[in-house]
Amino acid sequence: MTQKTNLSLGNDFPDANKKDWLDAVEKALRGAAYESLQSRHNGLSREPIYTNETVKLSKSAHGMPGQAPFLRGSQSLSNSFLPWQIASRFTLGRKGNSNEDVLTDLEGGVSALLLECRFDDVTPTHLDKLLQGVDLNIAPVFLRADDNAINLALHLTSKVGEETSLYLDLDPLGYAAASGLKIDDDIDKIFPGMAGLISQTQSSKNIRLMTASGVPYHNAGADAITELATIIATATHYMRYLEQSGLDVIDILTRLTLTVSSDTDFFGSIAKLRALRLLWGNVCAALQQDKIVPPFIHAEGSERYFSLADPWVNMLRATMSTLAAGIGGADVVTALPCTSIAESDNLLTRRVARNTQVILQEESHIGQVMDPAGGSWYVESLSEELASDSWSLFQDVEKAGGIASLEGMRIISSRIEDNQISENKDVAKRKMPVLGAGDFANLEEALLKPRQAYGSGILRETRPASAFEQLRFAAETHKPKVYLAVIGETAEFTARSNFATNLFAAGGIESHLGCGGSDLTKIIDDFTTSGVSVAAICGTDAAYEEHADTLAQSLAEAGCAHVWLAGKYESDAINGNIFMGCDTISVLQLTLSLSGISFKEGQS
Repeated sequence: MTQKTNLSLGNDFPDANKKDWLDAVEKALRGAAYESLQSRHNGLSREPIYTNETVKLSKSAHGMPGQAPFLRGSQSLSNSFLPWQIASRFTLGRKGNSNEDVLTDLEGGVSALLLECRFDDVTPTHLDKLLQGVDLNIAPVFLRADDNAINLALHLTSKVGEETSLYLDLDPLGYAAASGLKIDDDIDKIFPGMAGLISQTQSSKNIRLMTASGVPYHNAGADAITELATIIATATHYMRYLEQSGLDVIDILTRLTLTVSSDTDFFGSIAKLRALRLLWGNVCAALQQDKIVPPFIHAEGSERYFSLADPWVNMLRATMSTLAAGIGGADVVTALPCTSIAESDNLLTRRVARNTQVILQEESHIGQVMDPAGGSWYVESLSEELASDSWSLFQDVEKAGGIASLEGMRIISSRIEDNQISENKDVAKRKMPVLGAGDFANLEEALLKPRQAYGSGILRETRPASAFEQLRFAAETHKPKVYLAVIGETAEFTARSNFATNLFAAGGIESHLGCGGSDLTKIIDDFTTSGVSVAAICGTDAAYEEHADTLAQSLAEAGCAHVWLAGKYESDAINGNIFMGCDTISVLQLTLSLSGISFKEGQS
C-alpha cells in the first residue's frame, strides 16, 4: 500500500467570499437585522467578522518582538522554561495565607510572591513570619501596601542582596484615589518618607520602586480604555516625580512596573496587554532616547467578574484570564484562587490557581510562541483601537492637569460611573451573563461569605454578580418559592418553565412546578395546596390566548399576591411579564418583597 504525496486538504473546497457568508448569516438570522450581531463591551465595539479588507491593517509591521514599539512583545526571545513569572498572591491576616501556604506554593511551581498588605495592620515582623524559609534570591517579591508602605518597603530592601529582584510596587496615587484621600501632586505627602527610600535604593538597579496600576480602577468598574489611559497617565506622573528625585531617564524606565487586570473578556484582555506595550512605546518615543526600555508588565486575574455564588465557576474565569495574560505577553501573571473574594482560601483553591499557570506553561506551551495572537485581524484591530482610544483619553487627562489633578481624576471617575451604569443595566437584563449567579444558579449550594471590599467612593470594588448576591443572601434563610402555573403538556411548557426557573433562582427563589394540563380547576387546586403566594404562568402563545386571562383571574381569587407570565402576552389580569431582556433584578426584588423578604443594597 503506497501513500500519496503532496496531499492537499483545501483544493477541493470552493473559494469563500463575503457575499456567501452574508447570505448564510441572513438565512440564520431569520429576518433579524445584521446589526444584531454587533456588540459593545469593555468600551470596544465588536463586529461579527473581521477580514483583511475590513480591518485594513497597516502594511508596516509594528516592530519585531523585543523592539519598539513593543506591540509584539517585550522580549526578542521567549524563555521556554519560564515564559512568565508565576506569581501567587498572599494577603497577610487572611486564612489560607500562612507561611506554610507560601512554602507549599513555591514547592508546587510558583516562582514569585505578591504580598497583599492592604487589608490588615501589617508590620515587618508579620512579613518575616510569612517569608520564613523563603530564599528571596529565587522567588522575587512584589509588595502591595498603603499607608505603611514605606516602612515595609525599607524592611524588605534591607533583606535582599545586590542581585535580588524586588518589586516594591508603590502606588501612592492609586492608594489616595481608592482611599478617598485628597489627590495631591506631591507624592511625599501621600507616602511620607518616599524621597528617602528613593535615595537609599538609587544604586540598587534590581529594585523596581513604583507601579502604575490599573487594577483598582478596573475593580471599580473601569472599561479597558479607561484602565489603560489611567496606567499610562499614572506612569507619566511617576516618571516626572522620579526625574525630580535625581534618577536619569533610563533608570526611571527600569524602576517602573505596569500592573494591568486580565479578565473574562478573552480577546479584549489579549489586546489590552498588546495595546499597553504600544502605549508604553509611544511614551518612550516622546522621551527621545536612543535606548528605549521595554515595559515590565504584571497581569493580575480580575476579581471583578468573580462570584460568591457557585464559586467553582471562578476557576473557569481564572483560567480564561490567565490564558489571555500569557498569550498577551505578560512578564508576570497572578492567577487568583476561586475563593479570593471570600473570607478565606484553602489548599485546594490555591493548588488549582497555581496549577492553572503550570499547566499552561509546561503542557500547553503557550509561552513558547512569540505573540501568538499577532496577525489575527480581530486581535490586531482591537489592539490598535484600544491603543488609539486610550491614548486620546490619556491626552485629555494630561490637558486637564494630569492624573494627580482634581480635573484629571474627574475625567476618569466620570467614565467609571458611566460604565458602571451601563454595565448594571446589562446585568439586570442578563444581557451580560454571570454564570452561577444571574444564570443557572444552584440553590443547593450556599454562597461564600465575602471578604472586606477594598476602596471607597468611586474606586470601591464592585462586581456584577453582587446585584444577584444581595438577593440570594436575603433569601437564604427564608427559602422563598414561586408557583409555576404550567399549561398543557410537558413538551409545550418546558421551554418557558425552564426559563422561569432559571430566572427566579438568580434571586434565591425556588420554583414549584405545577401539575400542568388544561384543566384550570386542577391547576388552581394545586396552587392552593402548594402554599405559595406568587405564581408565574408558563405555556405556549396559543395556550395563553385560550387560558391566560381566566387562569390569572382564578389565581388572584385563590389568594395569589402577584401573577407573572413567561412571555410578552399581556392582559389586565396579569401583573407582570418575564422574558429575555426584562429587568430581572426588578422582577426578583418585587417577588422577594411579595414573599415578605426585605433586603438592603450592598448586603453582600
